[in-house]
Amino acid sequence: MTCAPRRGRGTQEGSWSGIGTGELKQRPRDREAETGKHNRSSATLATTSRKRIHPKTTVVTVRGELASVQGQLELKVSGTKEVLKLVADPKNRDAYAEAARKLGQTVTLHGVMEPGKDLKATVPLKISQVT
Repeated sequence: MTCAPRRGRGTQEGSWSGIGTGELKQRPRDREAETGKHNRSSATLATTSRKRIHPKTTVVTVRGELASVQGQLELKVSGTKEVLKLVADPKNRDAYAEAARKLGQTVTLHGVMEPGKDLKATVPLKISQVT
């Protein structure tokens, strides 16, 4: 049985040898696979399986009612029982002051949530804009 090479590919590009010669046998991709030597230890596999990806920041647009509890601004998210603690964004402190003036009203807030090292702790919303 003879096989013709695919169009647009040279005979040397694929991992198959013997194309066009009547023999089809697969070559190993690298020298280590050929000799059976692998450099992965169980310690390396264990450490890579423990790594997790954590988001650094999350951009948020949320609607709800502004409230004040013990002098701290909070947002009662519309349609849920969730309450978000609000803090001033260092880049735009006027947005926090505007939110304080609209206490008791339903507003839409734009901001950023940045989790700390303790991923189980509540993450406050840094207000960047109030609409």
